[in-house]
Amino acid sequence: MQSNFSAKANYRSEAYRAASGEQSPEFLRDFWREEGVAPIDNRGETILHFLAIHGNVAGLEILDPLNIKDLEITNNSGDTPLHEAARFGKKDMVVMILSKEKYLVFLRNNLGETPLYVAAASGEKEIFTFLANYDFTKLTMRRNDGKTVLHAVVDHEFYDLAIDIVNLYPDIVSIRDDEGMTALNVLATKKLSFRSGSAYLFEEIGKTPSVPVQMVEIIIYFCIPVLFEESKLSDNSSNTRARTKVVPVERSLFINFLLGNSWLQAIDEAKQKHILALILAKMLLENFDWSYTYSVRNPLIQASKLKINELVVEILRIYPEAVETLDEEGRNILHVAVKHKNRFLFDYLVKTVAHKDRILADIDQKGNTILHYAANVGSPFRTSNAEHEEEIWCILSVFMMMWGVLWFKRVKSHVHPRLWDVKNSNGVTAEEIFEENHLHIRKEAEDAIRSLANSALVLATLLCTVNFAAIFTLPGGFDQKTGLPIFLNKLKYELKMMIFYLCAAILSSAVTIGTLLSFMLCKFDTDDFYISLPTRVVIAMVSVFYATTFSVLACVQTLNLDNIFWNKDVWWLIIAMSDFNAKARRRSAAYKAASSGRESLNVLLDFWREEGVAKIDNRGDTILHFLAVNGNIAGFGILDPLSIKDLEIANNSGDTPLHEAARFGKKNMVEMILRKEKDLVFLRNNLGETPLYVAAASGEKEIFTLLANFDFNKLTMKRNDGKNVLHAAVAHDCYALAIDLVNLYPELVNERDNEGMTALNLLATKRLSFRSGSNYLFAEIGKTPSVPIQMIETIIYNCIPPRYIESKLGVNQTQTGTKIVRVERFSFTESLLGNSWLQEIDEAKQKHILALILAKMLVKNYDWSYSTQSVPSPLIQASKLKVDELVVEIVQMHPEAVENLDEKGRNIMHIAAEHKDRFLFDYLLKTVPSKNRMLADIDQQGNTILHYAANVGTPFFTSTTDLTKSNVGTPSSTSTTDHTKSNVGTPFFTSTTDHTRSICCVMAVLMMMWGMLWFNYIKYNLHPRLRDVKNSDGLKAEEIFERNHLRVRKEAETSVRELSNSMLVLSTLLCTINFAAIFTVPGGFEENTGLPILLDKVQQELWMLMFYLGAALFSSVFTMGTLLSFLLCKFYSNDFYISLPTKIIIAIISVFYATAFTILACLQALNLENIFLNKDVWWLIIAVVAVGFIMTLIYIDLAFPVFDYMYYLVSYSFFVSYKK
Repeated sequence: MQSNFSAKANYRSEAYRAASGEQSPEFLRDFWREEGVAPIDNRGETILHFLAIHGNVAGLEILDPLNIKDLEITNNSGDTPLHEAARFGKKDMVVMILSKEKYLVFLRNNLGETPLYVAAASGEKEIFTFLANYDFTKLTMRRNDGKTVLHAVVDHEFYDLAIDIVNLYPDIVSIRDDEGMTALNVLATKKLSFRSGSAYLFEEIGKTPSVPVQMVEIIIYFCIPVLFEESKLSDNSSNTRARTKVVPVERSLFINFLLGNSWLQAIDEAKQKHILALILAKMLLENFDWSYTYSVRNPLIQASKLKINELVVEILRIYPEAVETLDEEGRNILHVAVKHKNRFLFDYLVKTVAHKDRILADIDQKGNTILHYAANVGSPFRTSNAEHEEEIWCILSVFMMMWGVLWFKRVKSHVHPRLWDVKNSNGVTAEEIFEENHLHIRKEAEDAIRSLANSALVLATLLCTVNFAAIFTLPGGFDQKTGLPIFLNKLKYELKMMIFYLCAAILSSAVTIGTLLSFMLCKFDTDDFYISLPTRVVIAMVSVFYATTFSVLACVQTLNLDNIFWNKDVWWLIIAMSDFNAKARRRSAAYKAASSGRESLNVLLDFWREEGVAKIDNRGDTILHFLAVNGNIAGFGILDPLSIKDLEIANNSGDTPLHEAARFGKKNMVEMILRKEKDLVFLRNNLGETPLYVAAASGEKEIFTLLANFDFNKLTMKRNDGKNVLHAAVAHDCYALAIDLVNLYPELVNERDNEGMTALNLLATKRLSFRSGSNYLFAEIGKTPSVPIQMIETIIYNCIPPRYIESKLGVNQTQTGTKIVRVERFSFTESLLGNSWLQEIDEAKQKHILALILAKMLVKNYDWSYSTQSVPSPLIQASKLKVDELVVEIVQMHPEAVENLDEKGRNIMHIAAEHKDRFLFDYLLKTVPSKNRMLADIDQQGNTILHYAANVGTPFFTSTTDLTKSNVGTPSSTSTTDHTKSNVGTPFFTSTTDHTRSICCVMAVLMMMWGMLWFNYIKYNLHPRLRDVKNSDGLKAEEIFERNHLRVRKEAETSVRELSNSMLVLSTLLCTINFAAIFTVPGGFEENTGLPILLDKVQQELWMLMFYLGAALFSSVFTMGTLLSFLLCKFYSNDFYISLPTKIIIAIISVFYATAFTILACLQALNLENIFLNKDVWWLIIAVVAVGFIMTLIYIDLAFPVFDYMYYLVSYSFFVSYKK
């Protein structure tokens, strides 16, 4: 029995070979008579299926008898032999099978696919054309899941066949499958089918592992000629617009031969696929029914998410109203472009969209602005979710941080300032999300930069050492009589070139060392990755490249001087060194016409008569809304008939055309609408906002003045949450309008919203609207990544003349009347301030002036008798956010407010101590009569002001924590673990200890220094009896300080030791080369006396050389001693008060002088050797001055935080009265 089974199996194997043509067809006849349509394999394939797969027509012909039922036999997948023949492109087999029975063409497999569908899915164009001659209906061209043959060819990327199908069956374009997907939806998922999804773009250089290879491939891509061209058909059919023919282009044999290489062939195939995909996209769009995209998947959103820029551009070109499309989360395509850091799409939309301000201001269903999406982790080449950040390490993390900060700031520059601090539904601002998402990456980037800097520092120091030593040991030696180099007269040019190479290598090495040291001392704040760190990285890369190059050139030049090559032509060395979518089109035309001039009025009129107030986009906007947004008076005027009900039509947000006109400041449009019906001014949107409220929130002063002439009461000036127009103007930083509102409606000042907030409460949260919240204060220098730039900006800020001044109204006006007078400035001043950098500073200053004037008016009219625990006092709010100007104004006008306590029983002096607000604390000490009482206050948990000095509870105010609601950092903790949640910081940076994992290296040192200084400063101002007071948990202030700073102190110790090790290597090498240089005096020594030959001739110059060498040697030794003291330090908390800061300053100064005197010694040695031949070497002087200037700026930038600390240490220690 077993032998029979084996014989049968062998028999089937032979039949399989015969079906593929390997054996005589006669064997098939015998097998057919024996087995018939019995399955051969576990797929259920019969001998007929294999004959169809291999196209063995001769084998099929000899099968007798062969009836129709045999040809209807299916395998396990339901495929008949005709399906298989169609799948593998066997046309002769298809013809033969159909000649026996045409009905077989309608049979379906298990998926419901006909042979026509299978041929399309396999890209068999010839088979499809043949089968398409049969009478198919839409149902027979679809399979069970609703996908058509067009879905199939697009899904399998057979775009040339897809183009033919669109021409044959244009109606099939808008057919959707069971998931609502059209062929265009499928194409919108094919990122690699478009050039924007490939690596063949100059904008994408750096995306692949090898940049040079990618650049070569891109150039080749451009040079490859196209194989297909687009040509419109010229038939007289009614749908000629959609009919497009793809014409093959003949290429020369030589080009085809070149492109036969597998590497070039891959590039060629990619380019041709991109061309066909783009042609198909245009055809699908021309025949697409865009009106059906509101409730199903939208191709525009799909393409935007996958960065298929060509498809997005084509969609917006044909259907410009599609830019208003929102996805299922309420995001527009600008949100999507920003989230995925799509530079091209973002720039394209900002440049081309008519009302970009509207889509920039969109907020999604979760309350996220476009800036929230810009906080996503990634680069233009790679985006990553925060949960995948563990995969991002080393150098990639540096690029992620740099691109993240650059992209965030770029998007921020396009967004209105009122949206910068908007919180989403989770109560988080965009900056908070950015910091949270990039926390781990910033730490990885810092570690990567420091590791690379340590390695590069060793290389740069060694290069500097060998080149410095080479200057004192010139080839050929020195003349025993004159002391000058022997080669100076023989090979003067060659010797000068060698010295030039050595000097260039030394200067490049010195710049590299200084730059690398700046990495070691960098604070690695988020803003450092914007300009400061990338600039330093570039400088370090360029300088180390030149240092290496000039060292190699100096070596080669030395070999030439030594005649190593025997005057031969060393060419080898030189080489070694070089039709149903008419409705959609009508809507697109109307959308364009709404933003156009008089030339498109007929289009608008036709659309109005046909569509009326039909919705154009999925926001629910009508043509009236777009006319209002663009202020198209002419277009609005020709719409007839136009009823009041039409003007009352609202979009999905409840906004009428009047709301939109008021929002975008279209005064003429507002007037025209109100002439038709004045009652429209009282209509509200979903938030309960009237057009007047919208105008106030948008800062449209003219529109507000116009609408204010109507009879409004207090109810109509408020929206649903109780906020009035004054709240809106203040919330959106429209301070000029807010000042007018206070003059017009002084009663609005004390009105509260549903949360009990007044306009003054809102203004107290606007820290960036006041100078104290900006970087333009001399007291805040050191807060930004670059100290020199911040100093320049602060000086410019002080020099800019104000644009607004305050002027009181006449005596007949109310006591609150204040007029803002605009000051005319010189045209020269205006032209200077037209620069974008200076313009930003100017706008900030004018904003600060207006905010301060408004603050005075609000404080003057504020009712301080209203007090409740549920509503924070404006004074407390301003104190927590360091809005010092507002605190001063409140204390000056209402001195009794200084006694206010917050919900925890803290006064504003407690808050100033907690946030290390130096200005506010000193101000209160000088001006408040009852300062002793405030200093002695104890809060509800038994904490004194000294407890808060040890326990700073909020992060720095440019970061992301919500200070007004944060509960972290309370000194009253119940355990050691709880105490670690308190905050530590400097006056420039404060952070919760939950985030101390990100506080390391130099920042940790500054945190400890400022922590000790601030704690001792508060301690000196406090009565001695309060220093040992315990809180409700039985803890003293010093105990809390030690616990809270435990981790920071450990990080500071580690960073100081690491920096000391690196600096010790540098100072030791500097000491070594200067020590060696003393024993190798230029010119050599006399044989008789042993004295330097140049001692009698150039005694002054030689003495200066020895002075420079001695000073450099002394400074190096001094640096080494100071650095050794770091390694032996105990690192107690008190060491960070005076001892360590003093040693750090000594080390910084001494290493600076050691480096400077070493360079001067090098130049003096060259002068002694008469390398310059007593000529005016102006170029060298300029080079030395430039390098010295750059090095000085670097040292100022690095050393300023420590010098600033020492300034305040001396100030607090010697100029503050001690309270006994």
